[in-house]
Amino acid sequence: MPAVKAAANWQIATQSVRGASHEQSGAPNQDAVGAQLLTEARGVVLAVADGHGDDRHARSDRGSRFAVAAGIEVVAAWMEQAATLAEADLRRSAQGLPARIVKAWRAKVEADVKADPPADRHDLEGEGVELLYGSTLVVAGIGGRFDVFLQVGDGDILSVAPDGAVKRRARGRTDLPSHLTESMCQADAVDRFRMEFVMRGRRGGDALVMLSSDGYANSFADDAAFLKVGLDLKGLLEGRGLDHVADKLAQWLTETSHEGSGDDISLALAWDASPRENRRRKRRLLARAGLSLVLLAILIPLVTWAYFPSAWNNLKPAKWPQVLASLVEKIQGRQGAGDAVQAAPEDLPPLP
Repeated sequence: MPAVKAAANWQIATQSVRGASHEQSGAPNQDAVGAQLLTEARGVVLAVADGHGDDRHARSDRGSRFAVAAGIEVVAAWMEQAATLAEADLRRSAQGLPARIVKAWRAKVEADVKADPPADRHDLEGEGVELLYGSTLVVAGIGGRFDVFLQVGDGDILSVAPDGAVKRRARGRTDLPSHLTESMCQADAVDRFRMEFVMRGRRGGDALVMLSSDGYANSFADDAAFLKVGLDLKGLLEGRGLDHVADKLAQWLTETSHEGSGDDISLALAWDASPRENRRRKRRLLARAGLSLVLLAILIPLVTWAYFPSAWNNLKPAKWPQVLASLVEKIQGRQGAGDAVQAAPEDLPPLP
């Protein structure tokens, strides 16, 4: 997906790649990913879902798409409506998000079943038809005043602060066997959601938020190596910009799947580009100020020579070349300081 810039300096990118194991078996990509820019709330909503993929969940590729759509629709509408609420009201209102998301997802499943009835409903063994569409879901709503993070099943939400501190948000359960996960298709899916609500302070919020399906984290040797991805991405975004990262995502994720988990991998990221834009603005201002100083340094002696010849003699014009050279050197030094940004690696390594 091409880079997109929001009004509040949020920039977003998403990517989903078919896993190496699915390429070999002929199975489709069962992940889904999406993002939406918000106007009134001056923020973004990101979502990633991972369909379960086995025979009991034969339509899980559809289920993951429905989960992403439901998550974005519900959280985006809530954030636009809740933008002016007081903090206590915001927190109370956010508690209803899981139920609204599950309701929206089930409505999409029901519509799909009516439009395309499954041939083998007897295979459901008395369970709801939602079982066919089983999927996980992670959602992040990032606004001007607050952030909300929701998760059911596996997957990851990482946030990176301006100082480089990396945190997991609304972390999923870690006590389940690796082959089991919670799901949108469970009867008590609402109760299985984890949610984290964060009010932004005066210093603002995170510089970067990244959502990914579990195929990404499972490709790394350990949790520390995976968490470092957030910091690496922040460095690349600051040094190269979102267009560079967005263009490379498919390559990085494909390499990661082939060398790691073999699973489908999806990623959505939102980056607050305002610090980088501020640095660019500062460099432009310094350049303009430097040019103005050079012009003044040239004009002052010319005016003095033309209108005040006696004063010109006292200024010892032989020293003006040295004065101009000194001014230019100082200007260049200031611009160089303004150009300094965090060094970014040439490429984000897919694996440690």
